[in-house]
Amino acid sequence: MTRRALLIGTGNGLAGSTNDVRAMAAILRPRGFRIKRLVTPDATRAAILDAYERLIAEAKPADAFVVYYSGHGGLAQSPSRPDLQFIAPDDYAESTDADFRGITNVELSVLLARLTSVAPNTTVIIDCCHAGHLVRRPDLQQKSLSRPAHWLPSYDTVQEHIARLVDAGLRVRLRPLESSPHAVRVVACAPRQAAWEFTNRDRVVMGLFTDTLTRALHEADGLRISWSTLVDAVRRDVQTFTSSQRPEVEGPAGRQPFETTELGPLLDLPVVALGRDRVELLGASLLGVELGDEFAIMPAGATGPRDGPALGTATVDQVLPVAARARLRSTQAGQEIPVDARAHRVRAAAAALPVRLPVGHPATPALLTAMARNLLLRKADSATDQNVTAEVVTTPDGRLVVRDDAGPLHPPYSAQPAGIDALMGTLQRIAQATALRRLAGDPARPLDHRVQVEWGRVRDGRMEPLPASGALLFAHADEHVYFRLHNDGDRPCYASLIDLGLAHRIDVLTTADLSGVLLAPGAGYTYGWSDADQRVTGAPVTWPAGADTSVSRLETVVVLISDEPVDVSVLCLRKGRDTKDADSMLGQLLEQIATGTSREVGTPPSGQVRFDVRQIEFVVSPMPPPATEA
Repeated sequence: MTRRALLIGTGNGLAGSTNDVRAMAAILRPRGFRIKRLVTPDATRAAILDAYERLIAEAKPADAFVVYYSGHGGLAQSPSRPDLQFIAPDDYAESTDADFRGITNVELSVLLARLTSVAPNTTVIIDCCHAGHLVRRPDLQQKSLSRPAHWLPSYDTVQEHIARLVDAGLRVRLRPLESSPHAVRVVACAPRQAAWEFTNRDRVVMGLFTDTLTRALHEADGLRISWSTLVDAVRRDVQTFTSSQRPEVEGPAGRQPFETTELGPLLDLPVVALGRDRVELLGASLLGVELGDEFAIMPAGATGPRDGPALGTATVDQVLPVAARARLRSTQAGQEIPVDARAHRVRAAAAALPVRLPVGHPATPALLTAMARNLLLRKADSATDQNVTAEVVTTPDGRLVVRDDAGPLHPPYSAQPAGIDALMGTLQRIAQATALRRLAGDPARPLDHRVQVEWGRVRDGRMEPLPASGALLFAHADEHVYFRLHNDGDRPCYASLIDLGLAHRIDVLTTADLSGVLLAPGAGYTYGWSDADQRVTGAPVTWPAGADTSVSRLETVVVLISDEPVDVSVLCLRKGRDTKDADSMLGQLLEQIATGTSREVGTPPSGQVRFDVRQIEFVVSPMPPPATEA
């Protein structure tokens, strides 16, 4: 069996693609892969296609392959036709209408289908944009062709390029990339989102996704972990830098990385004894371990605390980049922790938002005291918190302002108790919105449904559908949006729309039923419908008072779909509630997002609520639309 990797890195204005390839090679070489690097200036269209063809020609059924790309991505769009995506080789800028030098998703799909028809153990990893509108942070560089000054093709140019390839014999009817039953496809972001490069903690310019992925793969070395669990960890880390980039894994995501072995979710971690009352949990970030998490220390072979008495219990009091340390309470005096013991999480604490505070300001002690009373907040640690999106800054006259990664969120507050209380409320909103953006369905018990989600703007009485991410709207009196849900399945579902506003305020849009709007089979629901007008008029797009008006902001609408009613009003309350929903996994997750309380972890009963989470993300500009948009 041969293991081969084709690692492609193109420049076109990006500084980190070669470093990305170097990092991937360092991860794959110890795993037995023979590396073929193709980087700037040699990563031309012809060279990339030739290298891919060589992989296919030499492939054998037992071989393992990795195809990796880092560089710019492009998107050609049409109002009435499917999007056409492409990557940009080094000679992309030499393109003309008659000689398109990009490589389209159609071509890549055909190549992958040919490769996996011979060698099913194939992994494709793509670190580039699908599309994007603008850079929100000065420390991040977008990996999209929508901003750099390159030649940009029309939709017809890309479509005619594909038509010429079909005339030359390209078999486009082969199974497309997205539905390949064999290839694992790991992508830096969701469709129409932006991917970014940045300067990492080692002061090396790299793709944010590649840096996070390679660190996670290094941490997972020796663990039996699936792509699904690994990408969950990567997504958490990426979204601490920017919520507008969401890594995904498609295809057989239950596989162990670069193998065909199917694995279940990661449920336990290796334990290293540090003394009589201290242990270290290896691979902690892969499970999203937080301060305050509780673990049962079990002997090897145990599937969980129900298998017998625990050797001890441990509470995490220190989270490191690749491990966590915990205070150990042994169940038996003198009991030593064996080298093959495993840690099983039994209670999960809320992810507290790290906040940077002003140094030397008279109000800082009061801020620390107030934060200590809030389970959702903590002081940022300069050693371990690599990225902090919330900070309290001071004005020249000594007042206080909360900033996120896009700027100030409100007018300055006085450094008095009332002002500090207002600051804490703003910080809590950021923490809650951050946690809600990370909410995802349970991969072990997915909800099978056929609820279709559509949204868009209402203009001149007409509905204009928009993509699930990447749209640009304007905080203007004439800008209105709608959200439409329709159940195409044969079983009833419940749906809630939850808005995470430009200033992080959480609002439940489906207020008619806070336990979710019932969608019977064939039924629908439209937010923005006017009973008075008997048509869709939409809801206005507004700008939060006091927020910086010099930069655009991201807004998110979370679509929560479940097979049973679940009350989401807890998200708008200061305190939790004692309801039957608290017995379900989803109910506990919502309660934790709202209040910061810990939740139990374990195998849920078969009757537990199943749920799915969809997200709609769009950028809102505080400026009026250009004349052509009016």
